[in-house]
Amino acid sequence: MRLCLFVDTCIHGANIAIADLESSQDDFWMKSHGEKYGSATSLSQLWQEGLKELDIKYNELDAIAVSVGPGSFTGIKIGLSWCYGVEAANAAKIKWLSLSSIEEAVNFWYLKQAQTYTLFLPSTKTHGYIAYKNSDMEQAQSCLVDTGSMQTPWGSVAALCEGAEVLWGADWPQMQAQLSLATEQKKSLLSKELLDAAMRGMIHKGKRTPEEQLMSEAPQAKYLRKSTAEENLAKKKGTS
Repeated sequence: MRLCLFVDTCIHGANIAIADLESSQDDFWMKSHGEKYGSATSLSQLWQEGLKELDIKYNELDAIAVSVGPGSFTGIKIGLSWCYGVEAANAAKIKWLSLSSIEEAVNFWYLKQAQTYTLFLPSTKTHGYIAYKNSDMEQAQSCLVDTGSMQTPWGSVAALCEGAEVLWGADWPQMQAQLSLATEQKKSLLSKELLDAAMRGMIHKGKRTPEEQLMSEAPQAKYLRKSTAEENLAKKKGTS
C-alpha cells in the first residue's frame, strides 16, 4: 500500500482526498470545505477526519499530490504551505506529484466522454484561465487569458469553443459577452461538480504515475499572473 494525500485549494475552498496509489479500485476518501474563507484551518481539520475515518496515522503517508495552479493566487499559497508543513511533520521521506486541478478536471471529463472540452475559470473581471483538451492532445493544458486579447497558445478563444463542450467554472460576464455563445453551447458548473471532477482527475493521474516519476523535492507554484496587489503596485510605478 502506498498512501497519497491529494490537496487542491486552487479552485474554491479546500479539498483533500486520501487514496492508495497501488489500488486498482476506484476507492478513496474525499472531503471538501466549500467555503470561500477558512481554507487554511479547514485543511488540517479535513486531514484529521480522514486519518480517523481510515484508521491510519500521518506517518504512514508516502506521497503528496498537490495542485500548484493555475487558480486562486491566495489558494495556491495556502495549499502549498500547508503541504510543506505536512512533509516537515513526517519523519519519513515524502514523494511529491505536482498537478493542475483544472487540467485534471478536463482530463477526467475527456476520459469519460472522449470529446473536446473547454473550461473557463475567472480570476478577475478581465482575466481568467482556460483549460483545454482535444483528441490531438495527450494531456489537457491551461493558460491565462484576458478579454482584451482573446488569444491562447492554441488559437483564439472563440475557436476553442467550436465543437467543444464549453464549461464555466463560475460567471465571467465579460468573457461570455465577448464570445456571445448560444445557451445550448455552454454549461455553468456548480462548484461541487467542478471540485469533484478535479479531485477525481487528480486521483486518476496519481494512480497512473509511475513511482519513479514522483518528485523528491516539493513543487513550486504555477501562478501565471501576479496578485492583485502586485499588479496595482506595478501600475503605480508605471505612472510615477
